[in-house]
Amino acid sequence: MRDGDEWVITGEKFFSSNLRTSSFLIVMAVTDPDVSPYRGMSMFLVPSDAPGIQVLANIGLGHEPWGEGMHAHVRYDSVRVPAENLLGGEGQAFVVAQTRLGGGRIHHAMRAVAMARRQLDVMCERALSRQTKGEALAEKQLVQDAVADSWIQLQSFRLMVLHTAWLIDQSSTAEARRQIAACKVLAAEVLSDIARRAQHLHGALGVSNLMRFPVDVGTMMGIMDGPTEVHKVSVARSVLKDHRPSDDAWPTEFAPKAWCRARRRFDELVDSSARPTSSAPASTASSRPAPPTTSPSPRCRPTSTPPPATSDCSAHPGVGVGDEGGEHVGHLGEGGGVALLGQVLGDEGHGRRLACSG
Repeated sequence: MRDGDEWVITGEKFFSSNLRTSSFLIVMAVTDPDVSPYRGMSMFLVPSDAPGIQVLANIGLGHEPWGEGMHAHVRYDSVRVPAENLLGGEGQAFVVAQTRLGGGRIHHAMRAVAMARRQLDVMCERALSRQTKGEALAEKQLVQDAVADSWIQLQSFRLMVLHTAWLIDQSSTAEARRQIAACKVLAAEVLSDIARRAQHLHGALGVSNLMRFPVDVGTMMGIMDGPTEVHKVSVARSVLKDHRPSDDAWPTEFAPKAWCRARRRFDELVDSSARPTSSAPASTASSRPAPPTTSPSPRCRPTSTPPPATSDCSAHPGVGVGDEGGEHVGHLGEGGGVALLGQVLGDEGHGRRLACSG
């Protein structure tokens, strides 16, 4: 809360990294509880020795001894900071944070590339060195499968990181937000997968304290700077913005709809190429065959080429086609939607025709 020329901070924060060696802290706090967190949180610089800061515990990672960690559980008890210690503007904590986090996440991904490559090297060395049942592990097909999967994952990941870095150079971290989120997801997955396979090939030695495999680092990659699930949601929302729903109840690639689109497109080309030019003799136009007695659909004209057997619309649920001449419209869905028009022309034995309307 604001108190004159100062801000008063009260609350707790779990896992404040490197507090015990820092001279100042960066604190995100709610300054306007009446709006959404994205507009109601602000960021402050707080001296680490400010009155009211209480370190409840220093927490370590899974492999570290109790009390030896660098991640503090800290309590802020009416800690006062000057108004000029506000970073950015009031309510702009997320703007400031994302400016830093975008670059930080791609750096995490770069480091994950290097660690994953090292784990692939360790895995291949083990596969070529360890003998079992008269041959090297590298001769076993399941080991080859693990090596191939690891190399494919690593190469795909490296190229995505490289492409994302290039996009950032061309624009900014904000413009490459989707790609950065994807790199962050892959950093956790690829490093975890390759490190786990490398550890597995080392057997008991792999799980001993005589070797170190960054399986837990891969796990942490999926948590730090936002969990994997949050980044996947971000990617999905960004991708979906580039698409739109179908214009009716049926998918765009529903075969009858695709057939109608093709007829609309190519009938126009056929009609255009067959239309006489102004310089053509008058007899050219009169020599064209008379149109069928049945009026064609305004949006899809029948052609002289019969549709393939697989385009028989009677094979699709909800679609009806005439069998013996005339016209019969089969509607897809209760409200109409796309209608398929079956036309059979008796002259010259052309057989069944398919057209569309609506």
